[in-house]
Amino acid sequence: MLAKSIKVATVKLYLKAVVDYFGEYRQFNPTLDEKGNKLQVLESLYHEGSRWEKMPNRAEPLTPEMVKFLIDNSANLHPDSAYSAYSDWAVLSLQTGFRISEYAQTHSAQHMSLEAQVALNIDGTSKAFIASDFKFLGHHRQPVAKNKRQFAQYVYITWRFQKNGNNGEEIPFSRNNKRPDFCPVRAAYRIIKRAERLHQQEDLPIAICLSPTKAKQKLSYITSPFITKQLRLAAKSAHGLTSRDDLKKFTPHSPRVGACVLLDLMKHTSDYIKKRLRWRSDSYEDYLRHIPAVAKEHAATIADYFSSTKFDSMV
Repeated sequence: MLAKSIKVATVKLYLKAVVDYFGEYRQFNPTLDEKGNKLQVLESLYHEGSRWEKMPNRAEPLTPEMVKFLIDNSANLHPDSAYSAYSDWAVLSLQTGFRISEYAQTHSAQHMSLEAQVALNIDGTSKAFIASDFKFLGHHRQPVAKNKRQFAQYVYITWRFQKNGNNGEEIPFSRNNKRPDFCPVRAAYRIIKRAERLHQQEDLPIAICLSPTKAKQKLSYITSPFITKQLRLAAKSAHGLTSRDDLKKFTPHSPRVGACVLLDLMKHTSDYIKKRLRWRSDSYEDYLRHIPAVAKEHAATIADYFSSTKFDSMV
């Protein structure tokens, strides 16, 4: 799944080439219906694509390839380093669709205490996840002993407050033994263990790490600027993007976009996407992209047409 959008104008050029090709062999125009009218699905695609292109500050999606780069890039680093810490949050974010405020801080002021840096909910509690928001359970929802959390089957994550108003929502994420590097339970366990090793207070955010700078303060929260830097490095390394304009589209919102795009790409229903990523309306559709993987599927559809007809014999 490449992290590059396809513009409507480009889609139209591709389809024009298809129409010209069919025309050479006096075949039907595949962009028209049986009555000779433009296909409604294409008109809808053009409309949505044009609408999206006009929307400002569109974030490009975090991709599995980018997450794999972040994992590999931190593999030999200290487990409490900022790079190791963010790779764990990237693994989780690609599956949970976290909003940035749900785990990170906007800045890390070195002259302020960790407690003073925390963004707060209306009730004065941490807006970002704290240790009690992550609960590790076994196959039948039985609690797992503290010293066996790494073997848990599920991690249940609780959103005490959230944008959709469904406060207190709890969603389970299952162990992934086929791809341990992308396992949400393992990533959550490492996050919790890191916070414990660094002696983080139980009522303070768990997205904590050793400071990525040479500042005197030893500990730091994972911050929006640091995430932005890591995402752009990952996009550049994993997908070969070099354009400054392209890289600017990778922001701390990219993980939520990526989670949505990935579920859509894997053919999950709209209800499933909304349920798993906590949308109460169809606004999630604003996050979908004309990514190359979808373009390949479209091309495969054309190829399937040829294989299912006697086209060659007709020409």
